[in-house]
Amino acid sequence: MSNYVYDRRRFNRSNQISCKVKVANNLDDLFSVKMVNISAGGLSFGLVGSPKYQVDDKLYLELFVHFHMAEISLIVEGIVIRHSNNIYAIKFLNLESHVQNELDRIINLSIEHGIKEMILFEPSKTFFRDEL
Repeated sequence: MSNYVYDRRRFNRSNQISCKVKVANNLDDLFSVKMVNISAGGLSFGLVGSPKYQVDDKLYLELFVHFHMAEISLIVEGIVIRHSNNIYAIKFLNLESHVQNELDRIINLSIEHGIKEMILFEPSKTFFRDEL
């Protein structure tokens, strides 16, 4: 069994979470994409048009996680592990274990308790579920 398959099954994945994520090949060109789902090991996002990414492309992702009174702001490296029909699957690279554990805890709480208010947002505007 490959490491990718092991990692892919190691974390719960949620598509119940509304969010915005920024992504680019470098930190100067980040732009918003529509997240499809997220786990503590990576995420999937949809992208129509340019740029197009290929498997093994290294990307930077900026995430702002807001959950109740807690906020997590992350800039992480990721790698494209697959893409199909304008959906890109990204595996996080070099995510510190305590950050990965906290992200996993928040995602699991949102799944287990049906909490759908967890959102990712841009710092200049908080998006509530009714606004999305």
